[in-house]
Amino acid sequence: MRAQVEAVRGKLAAAKAHDLAGQSAEALRLTREAVAESKEIHYRPLEAEALGQLGELQKVRGEVKGAESAFKEAALAASASGHDLVFALVWIGQTATYVNRASYPEAEEAAKSAFAAIERLGGNDELLANLLNDVAVLREGEGNYADAVSNHERALEIRKRLFGPVHRDVAQSLNNIGIAYARLGDDERALESYRSALAVYEQTLGPRHPRLALNLNNIGNVLRRQGKLEESRASYERAVAIVEAAEGPGAFEVALPLDNLGIVLRLQKRYDEALALHQRALRIRQASLGDSHPIVGSTLEHIGTVLEAQGKLGEAGDHFERQLAIDEKALGEQHPSVSTDLVRVAKLYLRMGQPKKALAYLERALRLREARPGKGNELAEARFALARALKESGGDAGRARSLAGLARDSYAADPEKHANSLAEIDAWLASTR
Repeated sequence: MRAQVEAVRGKLAAAKAHDLAGQSAEALRLTREAVAESKEIHYRPLEAEALGQLGELQKVRGEVKGAESAFKEAALAASASGHDLVFALVWIGQTATYVNRASYPEAEEAAKSAFAAIERLGGNDELLANLLNDVAVLREGEGNYADAVSNHERALEIRKRLFGPVHRDVAQSLNNIGIAYARLGDDERALESYRSALAVYEQTLGPRHPRLALNLNNIGNVLRRQGKLEESRASYERAVAIVEAAEGPGAFEVALPLDNLGIVLRLQKRYDEALALHQRALRIRQASLGDSHPIVGSTLEHIGTVLEAQGKLGEAGDHFERQLAIDEKALGEQHPSVSTDLVRVAKLYLRMGQPKKALAYLERALRLREARPGKGNELAEARFALARALKESGGDAGRARSLAGLARDSYAADPEKHANSLAEIDAWLASTR
């Protein structure tokens, strides 16, 4: 049995090497073989190791259901054999998997189990850093971006102490800190973190490794928001090319930069090209995640936005409604993303001259945003949209003016940044006198 176990562990090591080299399909193939062989041997610690590695690879590839199943099997095998290290790894993996499918209460429970498992080991800084990284992403999902930054910075500090400043895990932390800063609205610090991460990735993994793709995508996002569309497009195109070369044109990881490249092309008014990219991203995501994942919903929204820009308002509304239904089911009816979806659908109805249809969506969105104000001026956006719907549908004129006034007060806190919104509200208020 010892010889058999060593042979399977050798195969798992080879799979890890392929993964580090950016060859995730071969890594997955070898790991599946190792899982089957470990079950034939029926040596439970080895089963735990193989299943845990399978879950980790599937998680990174976006195969959420497969990852959850593998992690659950791995946890049972680790528990049965007293393999505490794998038991901790599995709970860290489950935390990330639950976050990926936006199951935040389950992610919280998994994280608690992971912290306890690390404590049972007597502490393990490398695992702790990995878990802090996943907890930070969980906090982002919950909308707590300041806590996200704090957890990412703790993870970064540990990783630098363990590995030095030039290591792929250090790059991951730098990239994730950038994401948290971006969600806090600090694009300058986000871009600085992203570019620092890219430099480390290129030094440690080379310029064509698939792990660079997410980082390049994030750089593209900031450049796009800054209006640097050609630079943004180049960053997305490099990300797409890297993943396609390593994994093929249908790889799950290619969908994200494809989708964002479509946004840039829409902003450049290249609508047909943008639509084709979004539709390709949708097919890839549906093949991996099914039809009901929030990430699939985000691509539906991008398609709808292109259709709206083309004047195909009815088709756009269908896509926006589909996204809303997905988010309500997957995230819950109180989630901040649902309020964003509601406002988007309602604004389209206003544009279509159907203010009465818009009213119900906006009333609900306003309740959600008043209960849990989000970043920026999301509450102001909902208030002014509802004011417009009330006026255009012949509703309460006094309430409409009051809502518009509250929205104006919010935007007036930064008049330079929100000059267009202030001008729009002022013109509207003048027209209602």
